[in-house]
Amino acid sequence: MNAFKQLVDFLQAYAKSPILNPPATPGDLSEFEDAVGSKLPEDVRAAYRLGNGEAERIEPIKPDKYPYPWIFSGKSFYSTHTAIDEYLGWKKNLDGGLFEDNEMDDLLVYPSNTIKNNLFNPNWIPIGGSYAVPNIIAIDFDPAPKGVKEQVITFSADQTKYFQLGTSFNDFCLFLLNQYKQQKMHLWVLRDDDPDKEEELLYTGLCRIHDCVEERMPL
Repeated sequence: MNAFKQLVDFLQAYAKSPILNPPATPGDLSEFEDAVGSKLPEDVRAAYRLGNGEAERIEPIKPDKYPYPWIFSGKSFYSTHTAIDEYLGWKKNLDGGLFEDNEMDDLLVYPSNTIKNNLFNPNWIPIGGSYAVPNIIAIDFDPAPKGVKEQVITFSADQTKYFQLGTSFNDFCLFLLNQYKQQKMHLWVLRDDDPDKEEELLYTGLCRIHDCVEERMPL
């Protein structure tokens, strides 16, 4: 079951233009894997074969306002090139000693003991994130004892809570799709037909993935 395709098909019905870029090439995937030093899970590779990241839909309406990314509910699906840049930026900071204390003693993890309490771990491979703040969605190849290799997690430079979003990328996409269908998450539509108008809220719910995860998974 390709849950990412189901998620994209569901969201595409609300869009007037494609929400994904053209498919990633074998060279794009090889470049990504070479840069991060890990082979991507097959469900992630399948997603990139559908589209190499989330399409840029419109320019920011105001200088301080970003277009609302769709696919990961407030966080965009990175292209392979953006993911490489994001990974190398975090790793450069880690290797350069910018993260003086890479252990976060006050970190809360949902569910507990699934994610290591690092600010950044070089075995976390970014695949998505927000525009303005570095809140990252990543594939985790180095989980904590109660985690699962290749689980989908969040990490951030400005958060004290990390979340296991799914035990796999497929699981994460099914979770998102169900949240949308049950109207538990905001669903925004960018007004491609009228760029002077802001996003239109089709229905409201818990506005962040984190809220839905906390509701589903207590500590």
